[in-house]
Amino acid sequence: GGFEGYKRAKQRIFQNQTEEDVAILGVDDVHMRSLADQMAHQSGPERILISSQHQQKKGVSLISGVLYDALDQGVHRIGDLDAALALKGTHNHQNAAAAYAACRRLGLPGAAILDALLSFPGLAHRLEWVGEQDGVQFYNDSKATNAEATEQALRALGPVYWIAGGQAKEGGIQKLAPYFPFIRKAYLIGEAQDDFADTLNGQADYIKAGDLETAIIQAYRDIKASGDKQAAILLSPAAASFDQFTSFEHRGDVFKRIVTSLIDADRKAKTL
Repeated sequence: GGFEGYKRAKQRIFQNQTEEDVAILGVDDVHMRSLADQMAHQSGPERILISSQHQQKKGVSLISGVLYDALDQGVHRIGDLDAALALKGTHNHQNAAAAYAACRRLGLPGAAILDALLSFPGLAHRLEWVGEQDGVQFYNDSKATNAEATEQALRALGPVYWIAGGQAKEGGIQKLAPYFPFIRKAYLIGEAQDDFADTLNGQADYIKAGDLETAIIQAYRDIKASGDKQAAILLSPAAASFDQFTSFEHRGDVFKRIVTSLIDADRKAKTL
């Protein structure tokens, strides 16, 4: 019934907890900060605050890639998560902090939790790291079927060679305008390529690639020609998949298959 109904449904989870339970609250969001403040003056579960923006005096923080534990006495630096390729971006840092807090309250030591986070392979099609070749990182974010989801990927990775398009959702990619400076070049595919091109015109460099394979190969060639040493090719379509694929999973699987073939061919060529 709307966002207020959504909030009430989530609050019931905490209302049904007892003093033997633990409530883990992400306070980077204004609505959750308000809820956390309300709960501070009520009896009920132990509160653990997590954040990817601010150090918590009582909680877990993951700031600039560094995980901090302030659950007991003092603040302890647990380790660096920058090496966790599957956990890029503040949204994933919030998830990691929440998972760390839950595991600590289940009795697991911090070092063991950190090792697990660093080895986490990620979820398929959700900013999924596919591989690397000559410094070029490949990410499959096929699950991003609207601009809001793609925003998270652009924020997480910074400058990228961006593959986008498909069946456009209402509003297209207008909401991504603040992130256009992060786009080194866009490779547009599917039914939305003309509309997306109109939005990007004068804002970011782009080509109409038409299909996914052409987009991947052209993006890789452009990176090699530019000499960019810290480049990422990102499939984050901001559109549905049904013009060229049966599902977002199908689209992501095709992306991974093409990338794997490209990497294999490039490595074989270097050994000849």
